[in-house]
Amino acid sequence: MSIVRGTMRPPLRPAALLLAAFLAGCSSSLMPPPQPEEIVVAPTPAPAPTGATCVAQAGDTIYVLARRCAVSVRALIDANGLEPPYQIRPGQALRLPAGGGAYTVTKGDT
Repeated sequence: MSIVRGTMRPPLRPAALLLAAFLAGCSSSLMPPPQPEEIVVAPTPAPAPTGATCVAQAGDTIYVLARRCAVSVRALIDANGLEPPYQIRPGQALRLPAGGGAYTVTKGDT
């Protein structure tokens, strides 16, 4: 403790010092303005040619396959006459509905 004009003053606590330093560094003029996020729009797939198919892979569901082949789940089910529970097998080729899209897997796809 330090003595100031005959009175004792408690020392500053470390937490108070840290808070003061933090608040001093929070000036809005030091922070860069927020940047807008870049939006990337994928091109719309072309309609699938008549007779086009999409092949199921291990772990695929009808939903995953429909997204990969750029068609609606309902259109894929109807085009292949699938019935509940809509199970598909790896290697199974499903016909794409007319007007559906096809997708080619490229490096970096997940």
